[in-house]
Amino acid sequence: MPDEPEAIGETVHGSGVYPRSLITARGRIRGVRCYELDTEGSPEPRARLGAPMSAPPRPAPNTPIAIAVPPDGYVPGVCNIGPWEIRRRRAYALAGFVIAAALLLGLVVVGAPTLFRLLVLLPAWGGMFSWLQARRRFCAAFAMAGISNFADGDEGRQAVADPEARKADARAVMRLTRDSFLVAVAVTAVAVLLPV
Repeated sequence: MPDEPEAIGETVHGSGVYPRSLITARGRIRGVRCYELDTEGSPEPRARLGAPMSAPPRPAPNTPIAIAVPPDGYVPGVCNIGPWEIRRRRAYALAGFVIAAALLLGLVVVGAPTLFRLLVLLPAWGGMFSWLQARRRFCAAFAMAGISNFADGDEGRQAVADPEARKADARAVMRLTRDSFLVAVAVTAVAVLLPV
């Protein structure tokens, strides 16, 4: 049976057998981008990482491993946007970072009290939130609205109807919000503590 682990330390994920060290706590396979997965439902991955020693050499660590996913690329709680949406999130992130830097610079130039530097938190948080959405290939607004988009435009949005998938998306939104807030607080603390 190809779906059973061949040795201790391996696990079945999707349609392939992979070393457990490659499966993250959230069920992702390390080094695999969700929109680069095999969308034709192929039962065999391009490379079997748990193959015996007589098999051909393993792919380089950055080579994506294909697993079977739904045709639209959506994976609950893991991935709900494609390359076009990711580019948009990166642009929003850059705007947030530029606004935060400009605000800090403006406050320093006008000699505002140090406490006013706490205002940097808001654009820094917005920028980090957008950056993490792009990095994780997961849009919080789409998750809360129950949609996904892997097309090169807004017309490719699709509804997510499964209640379990919606719950997984909500948990991912909470993690994303927490992580972005903690990073923004750290950046703001550095801004407040700057000796200028």
